[in-house]
Amino acid sequence: MIRILFVDDEPLVLASLRDALRRERQHWHMVFVESAQDALRELEKGHFDAMVTDMRMPMMDGATLLRCAHDRFPGMARLALSGHAEYGRMRPVPAAHVFLMKPCSPEVLRAAVEQGLQAARNDARARVNG
Repeated sequence: MIRILFVDDEPLVLASLRDALRRERQHWHMVFVESAQDALRELEKGHFDAMVTDMRMPMMDGATLLRCAHDRFPGMARLALSGHAEYGRMRPVPAAHVFLMKPCSPEVLRAAVEQGLQAARNDARARVNG
């Protein structure tokens, strides 16, 4: 089962994601947290295949969380999710495998997770061969 961590400081966004992705429960084990600090605690507790994080959060933003995850958990797929179109254009997010705009449909998110997982596998191969 694929383990995915969702991070957003807005509880309603997390509830919406949880509801929209309910069909994925047979394939994905999903954990939802409301801060980057909570995300880091979850990542320390156990393996995740992917993380989907909001970009604008208090205390630690998504870009910082993604860089930290890249350094500490390099085999994990990292997806950025933002409701601000200018964020991805004005501030590059090199630690993310995929950048998504809010809102996105469950189908788009599913495809993006698959894309991120493939990118993470490619990164792992490159580290081994490299």
